[in-house]
Amino acid sequence: MTIIDFIEARLTEDKQIATKAGTGKYARWDYAGDCDSASNGEVYYPDTRTVVRHMNGHESLSYDCVTCDSEGLTPSVNQQIGPHIARHDPARVRRQCKAIRTIVDDLADYQLSHFDPTLKAIAVIWSDHPDYRSEWR
Repeated sequence: MTIIDFIEARLTEDKQIATKAGTGKYARWDYAGDCDSASNGEVYYPDTRTVVRHMNGHESLSYDCVTCDSEGLTPSVNQQIGPHIARHDPARVRRQCKAIRTIVDDLADYQLSHFDPTLKAIAVIWSDHPDYRSEWR
């Protein structure tokens, strides 16, 4: 397996996982923090916004959540973890895969030895993968 084969395989895996995690209205995630009553401090899908009309005439917002504790009463993520989860939503991961694939495809058109440090820098993203080779460090 070449370094390009390795990178291509990891990009394919990442894209597949991101696609399974969310598409359409579930592809984008957000986090508003503990002060947001509509999301109850959870990571949520902003495109699932629903206006809830109460019998007393008041309205409130509701969202489908990515994260949620078993009872739905208290946030299952905190202000350190929530933004990280939301930042790496499926839509972003798919954009990132596309961008890296474009770079690798462009480099593959040239003599690879000249671009070896760039490919190694990309491959290190997946250095915890069993197929990652120590010579790519």
